[in-house]
Amino acid sequence: MIPLNGTLEDNLARTDTVVPVDGVESAVALDFYTQDDIIFWTDIEAKTISRAHLNGSSQTMGVRNVLELPGGVAVDWYTDKLYWTDAGTKRIEVSKLDGSMRSLLIWQGLDKPRDIVVDPQDGYMFWSDWGKHAKIERAGMDGSERMTLIDSNLMWPNGLAIDYERRVLYWLDASLNNIEMAAMDGTNRKILIKGNLTHPFGLTLWNDLVFWSDWDTKSIHVANKHNGGNRRVVINGLKGLMDVRVFQRKQTKRETACNTNNGGCSHLCLLRPKGVSCACPTGILLKSDKLTCRRRPLQSLLIADRENIRQISLDMPYMVDVVLPMPYHQIVVALDADSVTGDIYLADNAEHVIRRCSADGTNNHAIISAAINTVEGIAVDTTGRKLYWTDLKRKSVEVSELDGRNRRVLFTDLHKPRGIVTHYPSGKLFWADWGLPGIEVSDMDGNGRKIFISSDIAWPNGLTVDWSKRELFWADAKTNAIEAIGVDGRNRRTVIRDAPHPYGVTLLGSFVYWTDWETKSVNRTRKNGTSYNTTIRAGLPAVMDIKALPGPPVVKNECGNDNGKCSHLCLRNPEGISCACPTGLTVKDNHRCVDGPSNYLIFAGLRTIGRISLDTEPLWDVPLGVPHIHHPAIVDYYQKEDILFFTDLKFDSIRAVSMKNLTHPWTVLSEGLNTPDGLSVDWIAGNLYWNDAGRKVIEVAKVDGSCRKIIVSTDLVEPRAIAVFPEEGFLFWTDWGNKSKIERSYLDGTGRKILIDQEIGWPNGLTIDYDTKRIYWNDALKDTIKSSDLDGQNEVLLVPKVVHPFGLTLLGDYIYWTDWDQMTIERANKSSGSNRQVIRTDIEGVMEVKAVSGKGQTGWNVCADRNGGCTHLCLYHPEGVRCACPDRPDARRCSDRPVIKVTPTGSPQHAMFSTTMASAKKGPRGDPPGLIPLLVALVVVAILAVASMVAVVVWWKYKEKTKMVEGPNGGALTYTNPTYSASNSDVNTDRKPFTWRRLHHDANHQGRMFDEKGEVAALISEGSSVEHESPPPTPPTRTDTVT
Repeated sequence: MIPLNGTLEDNLARTDTVVPVDGVESAVALDFYTQDDIIFWTDIEAKTISRAHLNGSSQTMGVRNVLELPGGVAVDWYTDKLYWTDAGTKRIEVSKLDGSMRSLLIWQGLDKPRDIVVDPQDGYMFWSDWGKHAKIERAGMDGSERMTLIDSNLMWPNGLAIDYERRVLYWLDASLNNIEMAAMDGTNRKILIKGNLTHPFGLTLWNDLVFWSDWDTKSIHVANKHNGGNRRVVINGLKGLMDVRVFQRKQTKRETACNTNNGGCSHLCLLRPKGVSCACPTGILLKSDKLTCRRRPLQSLLIADRENIRQISLDMPYMVDVVLPMPYHQIVVALDADSVTGDIYLADNAEHVIRRCSADGTNNHAIISAAINTVEGIAVDTTGRKLYWTDLKRKSVEVSELDGRNRRVLFTDLHKPRGIVTHYPSGKLFWADWGLPGIEVSDMDGNGRKIFISSDIAWPNGLTVDWSKRELFWADAKTNAIEAIGVDGRNRRTVIRDAPHPYGVTLLGSFVYWTDWETKSVNRTRKNGTSYNTTIRAGLPAVMDIKALPGPPVVKNECGNDNGKCSHLCLRNPEGISCACPTGLTVKDNHRCVDGPSNYLIFAGLRTIGRISLDTEPLWDVPLGVPHIHHPAIVDYYQKEDILFFTDLKFDSIRAVSMKNLTHPWTVLSEGLNTPDGLSVDWIAGNLYWNDAGRKVIEVAKVDGSCRKIIVSTDLVEPRAIAVFPEEGFLFWTDWGNKSKIERSYLDGTGRKILIDQEIGWPNGLTIDYDTKRIYWNDALKDTIKSSDLDGQNEVLLVPKVVHPFGLTLLGDYIYWTDWDQMTIERANKSSGSNRQVIRTDIEGVMEVKAVSGKGQTGWNVCADRNGGCTHLCLYHPEGVRCACPDRPDARRCSDRPVIKVTPTGSPQHAMFSTTMASAKKGPRGDPPGLIPLLVALVVVAILAVASMVAVVVWWKYKEKTKMVEGPNGGALTYTNPTYSASNSDVNTDRKPFTWRRLHHDANHQGRMFDEKGEVAALISEGSSVEHESPPPTPPTRTDTVT
């Protein structure tokens, strides 16, 4: 910028100032909105129109789509509108100053439109066109009353300028090297400067001066605007010089009809000669009242263009695509629309999500955001209100409600599925598969599947159905054809031959429309194949799917108003309807589904916590829909309260969610946590155990997060997995330390014992078979899964050659594990390792897995009865109840011994407990006894009654002798067995964050490094060893007082 205060001579000595804006590639034209000190500019390389404050702040990109060669730009400061020309699209457009409500004004008779200026006072706009027939034209600012002003003695008209006081139009010609002027109607034409210019480009006026920029001399010149005299150079040496404009604050602004209630217009109010008119966004019709725009086009095409969703209105005299104002997408391949609501459904294969969006960009919702990978086809069943889609990577076809609820997988054994379409009247579902290759068909409820087309077909892509003719159309990219066949499989015919690479295909009226990868275009022809092909939009390098609106008509919904009496999905079939359940659930009768599976796996993966039902085939992963999660890592389940606990790599916290209400997770523990890597629920005592690898401790708390206590704080290096055996009173954990190992202790942290420290590398997962009393673990260094008894003896190599096992669990006859590298969940027989099977694939970032059974989490110990008589923590020990106080005292008085006498003989579960403990001495737990004779039962009841009376007396005497004792720090442990002792240590919580560091792939003899809080492969050079981090200094220890 060059200041022009005072006289010109006063300013020529001053230096120019740069407006500090970013990302400018090749700015061509500029203009100002002086009221707010805003500058606008077009960028011919970036294909954008941007704006910023004169000080460089608040820079935004106002217009960035469907621009090819944006040239001139002009601001209407009366009504706050922005006008521009585009020599690439051969259009003149207008929008609000922020780029919204963009409307096409001139689209015919333009060749190479260049500069544009507006005259709000009279409602005209002027533009130059240096195409084959060069000219300067004028029209109303709403595009009306167009006329040519100058078309003779004109070669390359570039810059335009208006003298608003004298009502004179100026222009310059870069070929004739002239600057000329004329009246605003083109009369009284005069040459101001003739032939003595090099390559003039931009033009502007100030006071009695005319300024212009020159490409060749890289300079700005000035002369008298009346006679061209006193010509001189203002500044030179400006590389890449293009336009020039004068910023004047004295722009006058008059009131117009547009300034009152927007002129009564619903969208754009535009000036015109002697008045105003209402205009609509491009492609939208104005209603008969001439004030209100329709909500959307009556007929249009939707086009997936990878990063954009484009719409071509078929209502207008032009066929111009607009980019719908939707959130940014990366790889949009498939789309469809609901002709009832106008909502658009699209799949973004970079984000792995299916979204539902309004055409105006509002109400953008991710309806499917987990257990999804590469969606190639989407079909909206407008009548039945269902959504169908194909997934190339998961090799599946699925269905759900339009909001994503009640998701059900129909087929899981496809090859390379692509396009998909429904035909509600016949109850049929069609999809293309490159892997066959061919087209398959089934009922819309998934029954009656069969191959529909298998001959003379190679690369079937898009599918569509002509409801009126009951014909299926498809595009074949290998045979270069679009074909059709009756939905009954008869009368196959070729509609289009020699299409270079057809992809998407759709129908509307008498026409078939398709996209072509090779020609990068949208095309059409008559669906009877009797007309020539016509290209209606070219130059779309990433064009993909295409759908016509309105889509198929809405017919009678066979499910009626009561959802066909179905509790979940009501799906169409040729005979009528059928009720179906979401994946993993079974039907109780013909209409209702069970609330949840009886046996299932819960797993943690990137952005999801999922479930795999073991009750039904196929074994398929279903996201639970827990919100606000990033990368959950560890999970465990508390059956009594139906609560799922989990950790998240992004947050150092332990969270929980009710399985009855998955939409409202809560934080159980967060304070002082560093890297909670292991998690295990003691379902009998209602306690939660976890290890913190960053702080190198093992802690316990009640399942609500209260009564938190450190139970192991020494000789831990990198603890990973943790598991509890509440009925036996054992706690097990793995440690990745300098000397990897598996340890065991009692539930209070005492009685530590190393079980496994030989032939062990990176023990990840750990689980327990409570029936056979064996532990199982996987090893990510040795690539194995092993087992042993509870003492670490009788070790067995169960499964060799697993790539990178992480989570591990057990249910019934199988062990299940996750593979972090392969992104799979696998299983094998728990006794022999045989019958190994991959049950799910492509689960990104899969971590922990836990088995849940309706018959699980059984057993009993004294902590189940009134918390074992403890005031805070009851930590079961085979030798007696261990009451513990939290490390941080709460408001309640804490006793380190039971305040209520609880013994097995006093429990109503004593019979079960005694039987279980007795059988535990011998091995697996026995079954409960059979029927007891009535007489024996009566005797037992009598004995129990007497015992209860005795217990009351004993308890009363015991209570008189019991004292409420608090440890010095609220953390003392006192046991009913006075000979038992333990110690605790203070913990330094300021240690540096823990990093998972080692990953192994034996085939390459290379180690892999763990990135912090995530297993990210970083190869170490061949032959080098993986060094362990030196552990921080051991904190000072203290001996807890033991009574």
